[in-house]
Amino acid sequence: MIRVSAPGKLMVVGEYSVLEGGEALVAAVSRRLYASYSPFAGNGSGPEGSVSGKSEKLGPETMLSRDLAREKLGAEPGHLTMDSSAFYSGHQKLGFGSSAAAATAATSAVFAEHGYDLNQIQSKEAVFDLAYQGHRAVAAQGSGADVAASVFGGVLRFKKDAETINTQASQISGLLHSSVIWTQQSARTSDFISGINALKQDKPDLYYSCINKIKHCAQTFIQASEANEAQESLLAYAEHHKAMSQLGSAAQLAVVTETINTIVSLAESHHGACKASGAGGGDCCLAFFRTPEDKQSFEKACSNAGFSVLDVTLAAPGARLEQDRCN
Repeated sequence: MIRVSAPGKLMVVGEYSVLEGGEALVAAVSRRLYASYSPFAGNGSGPEGSVSGKSEKLGPETMLSRDLAREKLGAEPGHLTMDSSAFYSGHQKLGFGSSAAAATAATSAVFAEHGYDLNQIQSKEAVFDLAYQGHRAVAAQGSGADVAASVFGGVLRFKKDAETINTQASQISGLLHSSVIWTQQSARTSDFISGINALKQDKPDLYYSCINKIKHCAQTFIQASEANEAQESLLAYAEHHKAMSQLGSAAQLAVVTETINTIVSLAESHHGACKASGAGGGDCCLAFFRTPEDKQSFEKACSNAGFSVLDVTLAAPGARLEQDRCN
């Protein structure tokens, strides 16, 4: 049996605008999904895959990604199980991209079973191609940035033009300290993308005005962060939050909820900047601060307000082999 893992992700900047050719910054996070894979013996019969500790079956994007890897490698059917508990709070998803991590882990497990070194860039690129195909077949509205973060890890500049995807290793300013806050409300990305697409169809000028603001803020943050300009990064990050709020208002969607605004205000009162990570409406907020003291005081204020401070770090390693050939 082969055991692999894949990290979750947090979108840093570029939500929605990445769907219009803008550049996004996405970070792999320290919460990981674990997958175990073993070929069936004899006639290939055996149970279908399952999620450890959960009653539901593996998602269709997971099974499709696994099957695509089997077809490519000429693999025999196998038994796949997963532990995705780190991506949940109780029965609620935290918004770390569990389906993308599952598609990545399923693909990676088949590759590892056939002797591929998941640390090699050629292996990572092959895994990404199939995991992206499998995931996109089910979640066609997404950009694929979540799959890229799970496969490659670290912090990535991600850009998609038509069907061409470009990823580049990046960084978040070493002068900034991150904090992840759970809003205690799960959100469905597909629902928000559908609502934003309705705005695009009904009021294209307003839509593109909002998207271009997000695109500008994202690019400014990326450039400032890579230049280690912490204050400029924080200013761009705060403006990105406002641009996301404007897009939600234009589409009459709660992209930025009252809870999110409360967390953002707490960050600002502690000299930081904060925004929702992902499509909005809930999930996690990601905040940045110039000093560890500001971060700590912010997290204490969030805890006092009843919000969950998550033990999550950014720039985690990508998909990797955890255990080779155990019984």
